[in-house]
Amino acid sequence: MTTAPGADESAVLLWTRTWAALSALGAGLVLIGTGAPDVSRPGGATLVALGALEAGWAVLALRGPLPRPHAALGGLALGAGVVVVGGVTGVAQLVALALQLAGAVLVAGHVRGQRREPAERTGRPAGTWQRLAVLTSGAALVAVVTVPGLAGTDAGAHAVPHGSHGAAWLGGTRHHHG
Repeated sequence: MTTAPGADESAVLLWTRTWAALSALGAGLVLIGTGAPDVSRPGGATLVALGALEAGWAVLALRGPLPRPHAALGGLALGAGVVVVGGVTGVAQLVALALQLAGAVLVAGHVRGQRREPAERTGRPAGTWQRLAVLTSGAALVAVVTVPGLAGTDAGAHAVPHGSHGAAWLGGTRHHHG
């Protein structure tokens, strides 16, 4: 019987890896949403490409172990730099910047934790319930930050208002507005 990747990870390393991945995933989604309306221009294409790279890295990192952490630090820093140079003009850019910086800090913490000698590592391998708690709490926290960022994009501004999806029993109408 084989063990899952990262099965021997301590709770601290699990936490830093998972939350870094979720931060990068949220930032990637917001970057894609921010750049998509202008994808035919270099700035929009750059945001979409960075967003896709961050989201792809995040999926790999969620599986474990943390893939290419130094490259991830560089990518997250580059993404944050692109957002700053492009101008933090709205909620979407601010959210992308915050998630990228949080992801970079968590990746750095993970790398530092891995460098410790095994005797110095904190704790024993994380159990199933710890893994579930880390994933659930991280997903909830990143969602709370990501959703307003996505709402601040062009697509979010033109989204169908909640309650108008055609479910009469929810008080919605049968017609889409937007």
